[in-house]
Amino acid sequence: PMLTTDIGKPELEIGEEQPPPITPFSTIGKSETYWTWYRPIALAFVLLITLLWLAVAVVFSPIIIIGTAYRRYTVGRSTFHTNPSEVKIAVIGCGWTGIQCVARLKEIGVTDIQAYERFDDVGGTWHPNVRYLGQQTHAPMHVTSFKDYPYSSEKDLLEGKIRGDEVQNYLARFIAEKNLRGCFKLNSTLKAVHYDSKRNTALIDVKYSDSGLI
Repeated sequence: PMLTTDIGKPELEIGEEQPPPITPFSTIGKSETYWTWYRPIALAFVLLITLLWLAVAVVFSPIIIIGTAYRRYTVGRSTFHTNPSEVKIAVIGCGWTGIQCVARLKEIGVTDIQAYERFDDVGGTWHPNVRYLGQQTHAPMHVTSFKDYPYSSEKDLLEGKIRGDEVQNYLARFIAEKNLRGCFKLNSTLKAVHYDSKRNTALIDVKYSDSGLI
């Protein structure tokens, strides 16, 4: 028999062993199809495309350099239309992206942030109500980690992958490090968004599942 999650996704067979919380790169090994007959052709094609792009870059390098310098100059002199400390921002969803948005907003000076999450904890895809048993990250952790907050200092772990519950642990550590917990409103479901184009603002209707209030 198969186990299923709350939303009906199939889990592992009963008795089937799930992967460990942390899978270092050294234990993954290479796929049996790592080297196939068409791989040399694919590598040659990639090399050809790379050389063509380099040739184009050399030809247009003066324009690229001037354009980059101009953009850096203008961006460096630009200012916010509204002081970040004067705005109020709502973030819908407290998955990986929502958490990163809250962290970045706080970083640039926004202080009034409310992030709404329908479940009883953050995590999005990695929340226990959504993830399936044994779910792991597809990309290595050096790609998946938050900016300036690597999952681990060990190269073998950074090049490996981790299980869903360990992702939750990593998210919790990041939230604690950045002091973000107070920005999250859990058990909150977005019901409607009311835009006001004249004032360039919006009002939202949120239902709190723990109280039933909107």
